[in-house]
Amino acid sequence: MREKKIHYKDINVFITCSLCNGYLIDAATIPECLHTFCKTCIAAYLENDEEDNTRCPKCDSVIDHVNPWRVLVFDRTLQSIAYKLVPHLYKEEIERQIAYYKERDLSYPPSLVEKLQEKRDEEEQQIIPANSDLHIYDDQVAICIDTKTKDLQSLPRKFIICSSNATVTHLKKLLAKMIFQDPCQYRKIDIYLDEQILGKDHTMRFISLTKWRHKMPPICLTYGIASD
Repeated sequence: MREKKIHYKDINVFITCSLCNGYLIDAATIPECLHTFCKTCIAAYLENDEEDNTRCPKCDSVIDHVNPWRVLVFDRTLQSIAYKLVPHLYKEEIERQIAYYKERDLSYPPSLVEKLQEKRDEEEQQIIPANSDLHIYDDQVAICIDTKTKDLQSLPRKFIICSSNATVTHLKKLLAKMIFQDPCQYRKIDIYLDEQILGKDHTMRFISLTKWRHKMPPICLTYGIASD
């Protein structure tokens, strides 16, 4: 089975604000139609008395006749995906906010203080002692994996805790070492989720956020002899 490549241009529409045509910042979603915009963009739209600001600017769905602000929902999941897909977007946004408040000699709002603390925490985690496990500070993912057919033996332990940055190829090499006693034989193995072969470069984080979204851990996978 050939792997399908996904290009940025195919997903840009999902992480772009139609009001400013830029990547989403502080994504705010209208529950009635699920269209999402930058928080500042939709705020400017709702506060513009010259526009009919009780309707979605994209599809014209009615938002709220009395208080449109009340129904907006901050979409943390979509914003997190945008930050992960677009390199440096998160860092550049924090720098823009810092410059804005410094130029006006204003104190930082709680939301920016929280972002700065998260950034400091991430930087501290990246300071890895010499001769240590490079993945010790990664987020961990729980996996349950078992054989799909009788052609391959089951593992003595089906539950695995691994780095969220581990890829399907890493998992295949582990299986090859345990089953064939040779990690170089990993191409003989395919790994499945819900009967679908997983791409070799998919990370456990990607699988958790997309294919296992809204499901409780562990991620349940199966493996079998690779198809030609």
